[in-house]
Amino acid sequence: MKIDALRNTSRQLWSKARAYITKTPERKWTAAGIGLGFGVALIFVPPLGIAAFGGAIAGWWIVVGVVTVIGAFAGNRAGIEVERRQAQRKQQNNVTRG
Repeated sequence: MKIDALRNTSRQLWSKARAYITKTPERKWTAAGIGLGFGVALIFVPPLGIAAFGGAIAGWWIVVGVVTVIGAFAGNRAGIEVERRQAQRKQQNNVTRG
């Protein structure tokens, strides 16, 4: 019984998150940037942990967070640029038709 309740709650949370993320193209691009940045950071950063921070400090998670945030900013900027270009094309089409 508890597993079914957890499953239902998880599905509801996922559907609400998906609805929020897919509301605008800018959010879609930001989410894609977060995923891409996080994936790249997890693949390439951990082997560099000691070399990047020196000594025996396992602080590579800081770099993963920073790269993820940079990915989010890049994705957000890409989304804004896509929206701007679509609006520009739409405006040009309206001018040529009108």
